[in-house]
Amino acid sequence: MVRSSAFESDKHIENKVDSSCPRIIADEQAFKQMITNLLSNAIKYSHKDGKILISINRKKNGNLEIFVQDSGIGIPKQHLKTVLEPFTQVEAHRNKQQQGIGLGLPLVKALIELHEGHIFIESTENKGTKVMLTFPSKIVIH
Repeated sequence: MVRSSAFESDKHIENKVDSSCPRIIADEQAFKQMITNLLSNAIKYSHKDGKILISINRKKNGNLEIFVQDSGIGIPKQHLKTVLEPFTQVEAHRNKQQQGIGLGLPLVKALIELHEGHIFIESTENKGTKVMLTFPSKIVIH
């Protein structure tokens, strides 16, 4: 769904998810919305020729982690918590060309919490952002 947007803006998505990855019991529309929002943000805030990675990791405790990582402009450390609040956009991005109302990450947070999971964000300005969604083992099909 987002590959054409990435291609048009000279961004590259690397998919490290293979067919052997575990399945989860989740609302399909909500799951698609979470992944689409994360990939759209990664595309939006990555530099030209930027790289975006999506991957999955199964933890020893049975939890499933999905990562979306970009090589973009990053989020200033002091704004990492506020980007999860509705209608918040970080002005430090200094990228007035990017439009939005600040609901992408808050929506992802709400949807992952409905699945009893968590969202974590690691970011460094001018180096990129990594967003991790953790789904609990009880909804992972073994």
